[in-house]
Amino acid sequence: MTDLLTELEKLRIQGGRAALGTIVATAGSTPGKEAMKLLVKSDGSFLGTVGGGCLEAEVYETAMDVLRGSPPKLLKFQLNERDYPDSGLLCGGVVTVFVEAVDEPAAIFTEMKRLRDAGVPLVRVSAIGQVPAGVGRSRVIARDGTDLGALRHSAIDTILIGAANETLRRDRPSRVTLTIPGAAPFDVFIEPVTLPLILLFGGGHVSGAITTIARLADFRIIVIDDREGFANRERHPEAAETVVSTWEDAVARFAPARNARCVVVTRGHKDDERVLLEMAGRDYDPVYLGMIGSRTKQKIVLANLRAAGVSESFINKIRTPIGLDIGARSHAEIAVSVVAELIQLRRKGA
Repeated sequence: MTDLLTELEKLRIQGGRAALGTIVATAGSTPGKEAMKLLVKSDGSFLGTVGGGCLEAEVYETAMDVLRGSPPKLLKFQLNERDYPDSGLLCGGVVTVFVEAVDEPAAIFTEMKRLRDAGVPLVRVSAIGQVPAGVGRSRVIARDGTDLGALRHSAIDTILIGAANETLRRDRPSRVTLTIPGAAPFDVFIEPVTLPLILLFGGGHVSGAITTIARLADFRIIVIDDREGFANRERHPEAAETVVSTWEDAVARFAPARNARCVVVTRGHKDDERVLLEMAGRDYDPVYLGMIGSRTKQKIVLANLRAAGVSESFINKIRTPIGLDIGARSHAEIAVSVVAELIQLRRKGA
């Protein structure tokens, strides 16, 4: 959804029509993963992917049928040689794709974009299959209280909002069955539409490389440094924000952001310690806390934190050295390893 919001907003402003195919479930080995999408416009053009091959061709044809007036449809694909002998799809897994018409007003996509770009976590809820009369097909629920769309009923609202909040907490799509008295149960697909926040403490060369790569991977980055020459838009054009501040004031400002990924890459171990000491003193518990450095630096900094009275429970949260172990040496390679670790955390919870 993140990559398609601008296109959907533009399309709906112009009065255009489109259908959206979304992978709502997978099992086993599959080329497409949950929440991947194919947007098909009424002129036949398309954006995105649900895995390619004959699977994608069938989703495309179903999307065109939906645009011609057919009802939404749930497609299930067994990716094996028996069912698709000429496809080359020998993964052996199962992919379920929901194809729906996109009929929300442009204002909803505009607001979704505004919230996402401002760093406000939100979800889009989409009904799978038929819904009871008078109940809409989609809804947008944001952490700041924004609640848009027509998928509403007193029997499901509390459950739906709770499921949306849990989906945001996990930052992974979910599927929930809802029941309205007198009607058949129906499923909804709840998808986070977020740019996960990275707080980069330090604006040096490694931060610059991390910012560039992380932005390509749909993260939202804030670069912090106590030197104006290292925290500015010219140096970090891909950052959502640059902040010039003391380390202590910066931690105080951002400590409420429990959903942040914190990467400590200041110019030296003394400043790293200042950042970490302030976090420990505020009992800051971000999603991820990593510190760059060699194993020698790690021993020195952690020993100093212990000497300052920092608890072992906090010290155990610090990932150091940071990044996946790919033998990285250059700034760019280090950035790749760090962003890869953050993607792993997001997608696999590992």
